[in-house]
Amino acid sequence: TTKTPKLLLNQFAALEAKSKVSFGAFFDMGIDKDLFVPEAEIVEKITPGEFYVVKLYIDEKTNRLAGTTKIKSSLFKDFCDLEVGEKVSAVPFEENEIGINVIVNNSFAGILYKNEVFKPIRVGDNLTAYVKKVRDDNRVDLSLNRFGYRAVDDNVDKLYEVLSATKGELNLTDKSSPEEIYERLGMSKKIFKKAIGSLYKQKLLQMSSTGISLIED
Repeated sequence: TTKTPKLLLNQFAALEAKSKVSFGAFFDMGIDKDLFVPEAEIVEKITPGEFYVVKLYIDEKTNRLAGTTKIKSSLFKDFCDLEVGEKVSAVPFEENEIGINVIVNNSFAGILYKNEVFKPIRVGDNLTAYVKKVRDDNRVDLSLNRFGYRAVDDNVDKLYEVLSATKGELNLTDKSSPEEIYERLGMSKKIFKKAIGSLYKQKLLQMSSTGISLIED
């Protein structure tokens, strides 16, 4: 084919289900021929028109390309060479009561906790995240925001730029909701409060009960 497929061998991608049959399902992988996922490789009900994360592999019995929705069993469990603070790719594939399970760097199992996510996330989104912790079972806790001193430094500059663009005023305070802060600034409430503190200590910012503003020279 001269077309570019949506995924390559041993990769994951969100594909649209085209049809469901008794022996499996067919998914649109961006080329003329749909990708077949055998019934034994399906872990949830497949509805045509919906998107599911699929891995492309070679079926040893037929020596042909096939797909699987058994994501967890396709990820490395015996080791994880990621480090805390490392920037990684994350592809969501499943939601549970505490968070969103993701594929990290096309290799490892990770999770984004719901109480730390303040924007809509869909199955198959290509996200950038940061490693918060590598657990004993080699699963990875992630954050959508960089954290630590570097994160604060970056967001101090960002907050200053936003204030400058809004004539020096912003009706957000340390009492504002985490959701509102993230929606307007793209940063967590914790980082926002640290950025405010940094600008305040530099005598660049003043606070009131209704918002924050830059101090004019």
